[in-house]
Amino acid sequence: MSAIPSTAETIAKSVRIPPRPEALVLFRQEMASASPNFNKLAAAVSSDVSLSGAVLQIINSPAFGARGKVTSISHACNMLGLVRVEKIVQAVALRGALSKGVSLDRFWDSANEIANLSRILAQKLSGIPADDAYTLGLFHDCGIPLLLQHFPDYKQTLIETNRTNILPATLLEDERFGVNHTQVGHEVALQWFLPETIAEAILYHHQDLAEQDGDDPQNDQVYSLIAILKMAEFISATLRKAWRNDDSHEWNLIGARVLQVMGIDEDDFTEICGEVMEDFRGS
Repeated sequence: MSAIPSTAETIAKSVRIPPRPEALVLFRQEMASASPNFNKLAAAVSSDVSLSGAVLQIINSPAFGARGKVTSISHACNMLGLVRVEKIVQAVALRGALSKGVSLDRFWDSANEIANLSRILAQKLSGIPADDAYTLGLFHDCGIPLLLQHFPDYKQTLIETNRTNILPATLLEDERFGVNHTQVGHEVALQWFLPETIAEAILYHHQDLAEQDGDDPQNDQVYSLIAILKMAEFISATLRKAWRNDDSHEWNLIGARVLQVMGIDEDDFTEICGEVMEDFRGS
């Protein structure tokens, strides 16, 4: 996969990325210790009322599928395990940080839908942790809110890209700003210590998988994460055509490669789509 051009990397680093909240820093520090203390971990998150409340809301949502109501962060750590709780805390904190000062309800509604579809797909297609698929689905476009704040005319570029179905979807951004939302999203992932595979998937998710010949995609977790994301985007577009642009133009370009990466054919995918839509509507 191609590296970020040096100029684009410089611009991406110049975009103001919100700092991690103190509660998350304390949580990660305790997680890095030889024997993480449950009480300290729970106290770190609980010290931030809005963060802990949002974490519990996510865990207790129907889409998350927790067994029984989770009543506290300590309860969550015991029921779900520390690693999984850390990922949820990180995701909730990052979403909150990216949303400050900007109205992004529709953006997050779409991202949350794609994230939940990605989780369901990962559960059906073995090999990819469902939490990683969810995190990528939620934050694959996380560079967009920051570029909206950084460039006054960025919104117009997004509108033109969506209206004209330009491919790759980052073409106008590269031409006008010298950087695109996947590169800024990659920088966000690095600074917030998201897993390397998720950071790489954010960076490459608008590249044509058919042009990537350097690795063995069948055994590459980054490829698999991107493939699940693209399947989720396609299903999301199918579910929501009434109010959102149909993204099938990108699927038409990469769909065959996505199915190859996942080791399934069109009939398999049609069946999976039906199952995922049913599961999603029932969640």
